Amino acid sequence: MQLSVDKLGKVAITVEENYWSLEKDYDKLTIVEQEGVFGTFISRKPVPAGTVLTNRKYWIPFSSLKEEIVLQFNEIVNEVRELEVSVDEKEAEIYKAIASIVAGGVALKQSFGNSEEFGISQKVLTESRDALQAQIDAIISDKATVSLAVSTSTFIVGERTFILTASTNTNAETIAIYQSNVGIAIGSGKTLVKEVTVNQATAGSIGYTAEFTFAGNNKRTANVTVYFVNKIYVGSGAVYTDITTDSYAVSARRSPAGTYNVTVEQNGQYIFFVIPATMSITKATLSGFDFPLESPVTETIDNVSYKVYKSSNTIDAGTYQIVIS
Repeated sequence: MQLSVDKLGKVAITVEENYWSLEKDYDKLTIVEQEGVFGTFISRKPVPAGTVLTNRKYWIPFSSLKEEIVLQFNEIVNEVRELEVSVDEKEAEIYKAIASIVAGGVALKQSFGNSEEFGISQKVLTESRDALQAQIDAIISDKATVSLAVSTSTFIVGERTFILTASTNTNAETIAIYQSNVGIAIGSGKTLVKEVTVNQATAGSIGYTAEFTFAGNNKRTANVTVYFVNKIYVGSGAVYTDITTDSYAVSARRSPAGTYNVTVEQNGQYIFFVIPATMSITKATLSGFDFPLESPVTETIDNVSYKVYKSSNTIDAGTYQIVIS
């Protein structure tokens, strides 16, 4: 038996170490990478210098990130569409912004598809995706409804406990509550509740702030103020000191304005309004008619300055509805 030997030529693939160069010759079955486009090509036969990669007589595409880029772009579009569904349909401004973002994304996709080069830089996709996400995050933050509520906003001075509730209609990465710039609670999600106890010895106010941090480090704030006031006393008697006890103190209020039902126990008593000196009574009426009061006299009660308003005349026994403004 006679052995026959034929020369088959090159049968192994060569992977070029450097990027493809137009000025270089290449052997057949050589894989080259085009710089900056993440695309590779393999030679069909020996390639003379000066042959471009788009010449299919010599080169055929071997690999590319083009398909992966398009798939990732589709993920971005789907995220935007999901956002469109989740937001309030009445928020036309959001839709307008999203439409603009999607339009920009479509243009980006068309750029990929029409490119004469086989690959597109991954950096371009990443930057475009990040920019799109930043715009979405900003829209969500801008349209989020945030609030800080307190269970009771006005108290008589002393040790008081109340509930602060910070809330938003969109999940927040963090929610922090501050009392005069000092953090007192932190959480995340849509709601943060904090029980607060304060011992306030004098009349005044305390400010609270809730800071909401959304995706993209977008922040929103909400504020509430809690007030502490001195007591207001309303009642009847021979002298004002007859009513400066807790049984005659009305609910905490920042102004004496309001409607009061005053019971006169016996004929010949006066009706008194004893209010903190920082407040004033402009007018009093009874059944729509003026109810005359004497000019106020300043007195000190428990180290607090008060104004004492006294009815100009004694009143017969009975219950009277007096409106103060």
